[in-house]
Amino acid sequence: MNTQSKLQTKLYLLRVAVWGQALGMLLFNIFLMVEDAPYIFDRVGPWQSILIILALGLINVKKPSVFVARVLPSFLLAFLVLTVSISSTVIVLAGTLQAYRLPAFLVTPEWQYTRTTFLISLLVFSSALVLNLVFVIRVFRAKENG
Repeated sequence: MNTQSKLQTKLYLLRVAVWGQALGMLLFNIFLMVEDAPYIFDRVGPWQSILIILALGLINVKKPSVFVARVLPSFLLAFLVLTVSISSTVIVLAGTLQAYRLPAFLVTPEWQYTRTTFLISLLVFSSALVLNLVFVIRVFRAKENG
């Protein structure tokens, strides 16, 4: 496999990783804002969502993502992607477990929304983790064939 093909595989990994994390965080922020209505930015500040959108824009601009894919060795890129992805999934899993451990008599409508928020976020971050694992495997297969 030639160098251009390896670079393309690393770019896919990078973009999938950023998109997965960003979508998970944006969904989590949106659900928290809906829960907090009419106090939209009670628990989530506007900068949390703006910075995520800026990261998505930056990763889709060709030069920065190509630079990162060229500079970082495959093992370091895989390590960073998996560290962030696993951490996000574990954190949301812990939040989900905490939300569902409440005794039934303490569960208010707000906690029911929080349970839904954590459950959906867990599904998104878990899916992103699976996709990241698939693309990490593709990166290493591309490397061994090259």
